[in-house]
Amino acid sequence: MKKFSTIAILALMFVGCNNNFDTVEPTVKGTPMTIVATTADEAAEGRTALNTADGKTVVWKTDDKLGVFCEYNGAAVGSGYQNEFTLASGDGSASGEFSGTIAGLDDVETNVEGKYLRYHAYYPMTAENAAKKKFALVGTLEAEQSYDVTAVYNDMSANDVMIGKYLTGTKEETTIPLTFEHVFAMMNFEISSAEALTVNRVEMIAPEGVFLSGPYTLQANKDLVQGTNPTFASGNVSVGVNVANGQIAAGGKITARLIFNRWAATNGQELTVKVYTDKGTQVITKTAADFSGKNNWGLRLALDTETMEPVIVDNYVEGMHQLGTGQYTNYLTDAGTYCVMEGGYTCSKTTYQNKTNEDITIIGRYTENGVPQQTANMTITPNSNTDSNVGNNNFVIKDLIWIGTMSGESQVFRMSKAQADVNSVTIENCIIDGQNLEKIVLIFCNDSGTIGTYGAKCVKNIVVRNCKFINIANNLIASFAQDSAANIESFTFENNVIETTRAQTTVESFFSYNEGHSITVSYAGSTVVNTEAATLSLKWATEEI
Repeated sequence: MKKFSTIAILALMFVGCNNNFDTVEPTVKGTPMTIVATTADEAAEGRTALNTADGKTVVWKTDDKLGVFCEYNGAAVGSGYQNEFTLASGDGSASGEFSGTIAGLDDVETNVEGKYLRYHAYYPMTAENAAKKKFALVGTLEAEQSYDVTAVYNDMSANDVMIGKYLTGTKEETTIPLTFEHVFAMMNFEISSAEALTVNRVEMIAPEGVFLSGPYTLQANKDLVQGTNPTFASGNVSVGVNVANGQIAAGGKITARLIFNRWAATNGQELTVKVYTDKGTQVITKTAADFSGKNNWGLRLALDTETMEPVIVDNYVEGMHQLGTGQYTNYLTDAGTYCVMEGGYTCSKTTYQNKTNEDITIIGRYTENGVPQQTANMTITPNSNTDSNVGNNNFVIKDLIWIGTMSGESQVFRMSKAQADVNSVTIENCIIDGQNLEKIVLIFCNDSGTIGTYGAKCVKNIVVRNCKFINIANNLIASFAQDSAANIESFTFENNVIETTRAQTTVESFFSYNEGHSITVSYAGSTVVNTEAATLSLKWATEEI
């Protein structure tokens, strides 16, 4: 197999797929044949199926199928039915041999001078097209495609349509050399960035009336010529690829690929490319002067976070409870998801839910490049004003700027009764604003003194992940009396950043608990930014009580 030397010739690298369907059998007994399938691309010896690992390997895969037509002296052989040929040898190899039968070939006269058998074929054979006669094919070039940067193979064969021909066949030949060419083209995006980020999607957008994707018709017996093959009566001006594992290290690069309609007549108009990342959206304008002359393209896209448009994500889904619209004043009385709408939400009292054994999620409506935009000024008290257990339920807070409301300290959760028995509290992708108060408390569990040692039930599992703590003056703790901590099983504090605003006078801790109680604690990936020589530390303190 020949080696690929540049990204530009990666355009013809696609992975085969399994096309399993009920084939329409020809009415005429067929003559066994072997087809040796090659491509017109000089850079490959066989059908080019992309091996992502080395960007070079080309292979056929088991169950790959061709649809083959045959004509003799201008007339259809076998009433024009398609003939199914299946890969017989060459799985995992660049060279593939397909076996099948040509219906009606026995009825063809022995070749005479100037008369030839003409073979036309397409790949991949589909159930819809297998039911058709003649050469008319239909398909859809997908507007939404996918590509995994780290996958060994990317199966893009749903959009990798090929047609092939052999026009000088004789009846005596039992092995037919069939040369294929790709109907559409591959766009190779080489994406680089000076700053570490993650690419999630790349999209190409053409001018109005120019179809880069959509439903098409194709004549398998005609050469690919601008304006003739294929034809798009309608379609999409855009085509995009959702990128998996698109992480780029600082100063690094990745390659992502999609297939598009190279027959689109842009007449030199501008083509917009959008690269969607976790740091924003880069908009790049290119001039696509001539798609028709190339079946593979390469674009180098250098990303610059300072010029990116922000990525706005709307978390609201129809049917969610809405906070900030006047529907709820102080109490969350229903289970389900509460969305903090634009403008934020402030309650005049601590907010609680009095349902038992049901879950509550509170999210902010918008994030901008992953940063929360809505503010919630509230403290959740799951079993306030009741002595009964809340029940084995779960609380989630996501995508919010959170400010507590308790006097003298900022509390996110407050279990006013020690027997709350909450299964889990998860705080994720939030900005926790300590307002420079003396203390900010993530989880507060009160103990009334009426429950014996280790008899209380507060919360079993606490997860704080991907959060930023700002305006932290002194304490950052989760506060428990000795009995209230009895049923805590785990505390996970992952990938958080704490910004302190002044020096500490004492060594702080997240929890205090009675000796003899076992708990799993993790501070993986979390850091403290000491803006003014603060001494805040991440640790677990064991105290004798």
